[in-house]
Amino acid sequence: MKFNDKIPESIRKQLGAYEKTLFVSETTLAVGAALSALVASLLLFFGTDRLFDTPTLARIAILAAGLIPAAILAFRWAKAWILRRRGVRELAAAAQARHRELGDRLLGAVELAETGGSEAGISDELLEAAIARIAEKTKNINFKKDVEFKKPALAALGAVALAIAAITMMSLFPDAFSNALKRWLNPLKALARYTFTIIDEPSSDIVAPRNEPFEVECVLNPESKWLPDSVAYSLPGAGAGQTEVDNRSALIKFQGLDEPSNLTIRAGDASISKKVIPLRRPFPKGTIATIIPPKYTARAPFSMKLEGGAVSALQGSKLSIALEMNRALASAKLLFPGTEKQPINPKLDGAAVEYPETTVEKNFVYRLECEDKHGLKPKTSYDIQIDAVHDSEPYVELPSLAPFSAMLRDEVLMVEIKVEDDYGVEKLDGTYRIRSVDGRKTPLSPEKRMTLARGSRTKTNIDGAFAFSPEALGIPEKALVMIRGAAKDYFPGRAETFSAPKGIYIISQEEHAELLSRQLGDLMAELEDMARRERNSLRENNDIEKMPDEKLTKQGATDKIDSQHDRERSEKREAQRLAQKMAKLMKEALRNKKIPDKVLAEWAKLMDKLNSISKNEMKNMVSKLSKASSSSNAKKRRDEMKKAIAEQKKLLEKLKKMVSKMDDSLKNMAMENFVNRLKKAAGTERGIAAETRKMMKDIIGLPPNRIPPKIKTKFEAQKKRQKDLGEEGRSLHEEIDAFFARTRIEK
Repeated sequence: MKFNDKIPESIRKQLGAYEKTLFVSETTLAVGAALSALVASLLLFFGTDRLFDTPTLARIAILAAGLIPAAILAFRWAKAWILRRRGVRELAAAAQARHRELGDRLLGAVELAETGGSEAGISDELLEAAIARIAEKTKNINFKKDVEFKKPALAALGAVALAIAAITMMSLFPDAFSNALKRWLNPLKALARYTFTIIDEPSSDIVAPRNEPFEVECVLNPESKWLPDSVAYSLPGAGAGQTEVDNRSALIKFQGLDEPSNLTIRAGDASISKKVIPLRRPFPKGTIATIIPPKYTARAPFSMKLEGGAVSALQGSKLSIALEMNRALASAKLLFPGTEKQPINPKLDGAAVEYPETTVEKNFVYRLECEDKHGLKPKTSYDIQIDAVHDSEPYVELPSLAPFSAMLRDEVLMVEIKVEDDYGVEKLDGTYRIRSVDGRKTPLSPEKRMTLARGSRTKTNIDGAFAFSPEALGIPEKALVMIRGAAKDYFPGRAETFSAPKGIYIISQEEHAELLSRQLGDLMAELEDMARRERNSLRENNDIEKMPDEKLTKQGATDKIDSQHDRERSEKREAQRLAQKMAKLMKEALRNKKIPDKVLAEWAKLMDKLNSISKNEMKNMVSKLSKASSSSNAKKRRDEMKKAIAEQKKLLEKLKKMVSKMDDSLKNMAMENFVNRLKKAAGTERGIAAETRKMMKDIIGLPPNRIPPKIKTKFEAQKKRQKDLGEEGRSLHEEIDAFFARTRIEK
């Protein structure tokens, strides 16, 4: 500082020393306080960084809490010592402030020295004398002692203490302190916080299966300086807690999450926060199967949407499957459970999965195991059952034929044949073969056939029919003919498929008439049984009608009448059944031309009478018995019983006449059949004779060894015919004798 020459040397020294001391005090205070603020800010930041990752705003605030006081202190010091440094007057004023005895003398002396005595109206001598007196009075005052050193000392001590603390932290934790210093100095820079515990943080958000228990693994880095025994976690919506660390790993389990949430994990001084996103597991949204049928079917490829996880394809078909998942997949593989086939990798395109084309030869299962881009897998594997469908043989049937039936030789039967095949019928044939004649097997004759229909690959059902006429086809009577259908489909190399054979016996007219006679005899026996039952019933009705009046109205009589009523209702139904049986017999008889019209007329009358008795006499009887049962008056009940008995007597008379007529018809038919058989035998004999004469013309005069084999075969056939005719003649003779013995009819 520059002093005026008029200021005494003693004052100049005193004020100079005061200024230096004041400089030291204020500089110490400013530096100490500024350093304290800065180091305290750094230590505060170091401490918060140990507890958590100090946010950017907090980092700025902590740095500002150190920088702003330091800046203010620096500005105030610079203002006091550089920008507006104190003058002599300010120093004098500051120095005399603690000395009341001086008053304003020291400041006045400085002002007089600087302004001179002329301005105050004082001579120079008086001015010097006045200044000298003031200098004399201040000579023994030590103004340096008046300078404040308590606050600067505290500031310096605080700075030193904080510096020692900072140096200690830096010595003990150099990496952590260095990291904190850098982050403190650069609050806006994204510098990672140093932690003694290092958590291996996932690189992306955590994806968990929605509403399902899931686990999150917290792994501590091996470079961690501190390995805590447990980690704390918090996931809003799923829970919070602690779990133990085992071998640097902690497995955190959650029960399930429905909405996205932030997971916070703390381990030691480290913490991480990750978003947990719950997603549905990957699942197939739709599956399309494309099938290319084998070439022989001539069918176009087709696609189908799979609903039930299974697809059926004809053996030999080409099959490909396209599957759409609900999100993109990262990996997938196809397995074949139950087989030794190695897994294969399908083609992936985002969420689309394309199975490789395969030829379907047998049943198998496609099992898809996959993982999406988030690492989620389906809860269960996705299986598709592939069923290899066998191309079945055509199914051929003769629906209108019974397993065995009979027909007359001169009849014509329309044989219907139906065939069904799942992949098209190529053709349908009808075949027949004579199996036996007259009960004796014949040499296996060639099977004769006729093509009934031609199909196509698109026709799966074909109906055909042919007229089977034994007479037109040269099939003899008493022959058993086996008929069957034959069909072929388009399956390569497959032979024809046949229906179950149906047997048709070619019955002769004589056999047919004899069969009808037996059936008519059975019907007559049933009528006789009915007549017998009616006679028994008539006796019961007579007994009831003869009861005294007091018994006739009792419950016992009523029960008997009800029993008779029910019995007659049953007999009425039986009569209707016999009438239907007679109608069928009539229909069957109309097929045989050898049955005389007279016999057919008699049978028609018998059928009408059966219908008549069920509709009249039996109906009346049932009505009368019903009235008798419901009447409580003895006289009325007796009258109704008499009427029922009268109707029953009429019925018995008619049944007796019907049985007699039926017996006559049977006898006439038997005699007619004898005549027809004798005529047929005579015709056969004439045929044998004619054929023999014809053959004799060809071999007469030839020795036996030169007779052609063909002629020999014909002779053997004629010999067999003659033998059969002889047996037929003997049988016919025996039957005629028996008929005469039974009937005593001579003509």
